[in-house]
Amino acid sequence: MRRFCRRCGQSLATATIAVAPGVLWYRRIFGVGKPKAKVAAGERPKSMRTDGKTGGAIKPGRLLSTGVQIVMLAAIVGLVAGYALVPSWRDAVNGFISSAKEVVVPSADQIYTSGPTAGPGTKEHPARLAFDRTLAFWATPFAGMPPPAIEGAFTPPADVAKILVTDGASGDQYKAFARPRDVTLEFLDGAGTVIAAKSYELKDQADPQSFDVGAKGASRVRLTVRSVFPAEAPNAPVALSEVEFFGSQAGSSSTTAP
Repeated sequence: MRRFCRRCGQSLATATIAVAPGVLWYRRIFGVGKPKAKVAAGERPKSMRTDGKTGGAIKPGRLLSTGVQIVMLAAIVGLVAGYALVPSWRDAVNGFISSAKEVVVPSADQIYTSGPTAGPGTKEHPARLAFDRTLAFWATPFAGMPPPAIEGAFTPPADVAKILVTDGASGDQYKAFARPRDVTLEFLDGAGTVIAAKSYELKDQADPQSFDVGAKGASRVRLTVRSVFPAEAPNAPVALSEVEFFGSQAGSSSTTAP
């Protein structure tokens, strides 16, 4: 019986028997890593050979685990090689990735209105300036009822996923005009039927604000201002710098979604 540790020389009389750690779930499934039998201080494990090394037969669970690892590695190598060498396989993989990406992050091209914009506006700031993609802004008197509304068209019809709203007048005139606070956007099809309608509460800030929409096959958009942040001067017109649309439309130019 061994009384001293063969590595450090310490006495085994007061040695503490280590508690076997828990076996991970996947090792239990494959039958690998079963807790070893406890060995009293000074005793030699049955698997230890006379030369101090451990040994024993290879267990079926270990063979199965090794086999699974080899199969998985071969599958990965085969997939990579197929992607690199087989054009049809590469096209199929790219198509699957594109489809998955479209579901998670829909494509968002910038969409533009076309034709004249209908609705009220001052002489210097007509309604079309709300959709013109410039620093110029739309402004109109705001009396509360009826609330001011403007309309723009999409040709051809568009699937609108997001909008980007830049509130108020541009530059130093921001506080001189009232700013839209609560707005409603309605998207209409070619027959004039509302296919999507959402109300948004804007923040009183000059930076663009992004909102989700989800309107498919929209031919027109109608924006209605329901309430405003007041201007420094009473009864000042309400102003809106820009409304930008993102989604998909035949002939639209690709850009980064807000």
